[in-house]
Amino acid sequence: MFKQLSFAAVLGFVAVMTWQILARMSMDALAMAMGIVLGIGAGLPVALLLLAAERRRSGPPREHGHTGMMTGPTGYGGYGQQPPVVVITPGAYAGQDR
Repeated sequence: MFKQLSFAAVLGFVAVMTWQILARMSMDALAMAMGIVLGIGAGLPVALLLLAAERRRSGPPREHGHTGMMTGPTGYGGYGQQPPVVVITPGAYAGQDR
């Protein structure tokens, strides 16, 4: 009984505060707030579907050992030989005085 009464009191307080805030907002601010809320609401089902599809595609987690990224013959996960890294520092060109 106390849980239901406290839930009703909190819900009533939130409703009154929402009413007071909305009464003081301009129409442009209200439209922007509604657009944000509805945009987030429209994006949630798509995000949940993508998470469910990714979980289904990856299958159950493997527990028989960890292979890691260093598996190919090159050690880079099958990407082949990596290009060399060249670093050129400014001011080190020929003919420049310091």
